[in-house]
Formats: sequence, structure tokens, C-alpha cells
Amino acid sequence: EDACAPLNFVSHRELVADIKAWSQQLPANIVAVAGVPRSGILAASHLALHRNIHLVTIEQLQRGEQPWRHELRRGVAPKDDGLVLVVDDSMHSGDTLGGIRQRLSQRSDIRYGAVYYT
Repeated sequence: EDACAPLNFVSHRELVADIKAWSQQLPANIVAVAGVPRSGILAASHLALHRNIHLVTIEQLQRGEQPWRHELRRGVAPKDDGLVLVVDDSMHSGDTLGGIRQRLSQRSDIRYGAVYYT
């Protein structure tokens, strides 16, 4: 680990623009997104809003819940099939997403990603 690694500042505006650009590269069959607490929640929220898909929690996924199969009040249609994306804002070693992947190992419909990575 490099304790003197350079710090890269990204503004909120840049983050939103990068999420929109990243969204174009993601599979079309993503039906829900969950943010890694705390750092990935903002990125997941913006991605869910941009794509008009369900925003769920890691805990809901761990309990086997599938809230995207039910219509929400704001008119997000229920989806039967598709992937769930677990998002973090940035990733260096992958330890955080790796730990969540272990917690959700019983699920085959989940993919993992980060807006920024090294």
C-alpha cells in the first residue's frame, strides 16, 4: 500500500457525468442497483435515477428479496428477469466488493462494479 498515493478529487458534477457515460457501457438487462454503504450509495442512486431502475440495499439482496418484481409508486415497472448491479464509487484493491460478493455468494444474478478503479 502506498501511503503517499496521489489524491484525485472529483466533483459531484463530474461524478454524475461519469456515471451517465459508464451507464452506456453496462448491460441493458440491469433491473436494480445497490450501493456499497456508504461510498457507493450516491453512485447507485444516480445510476438508478438515470436508468429508471430500482434502487435496493445490500441487506435486501442478502435476505433474498427481489423488490424490482413489484411496481413502485413512481411508475418503475416490475421486472422479472435481469441482473442486479452492486456499485461502489471507487475501487483500489477490491477488498470491499470482495467481502460483499462473499456475503451474496448464493445469488447468481448479481454483478459488481465501480465508477472509478485503479
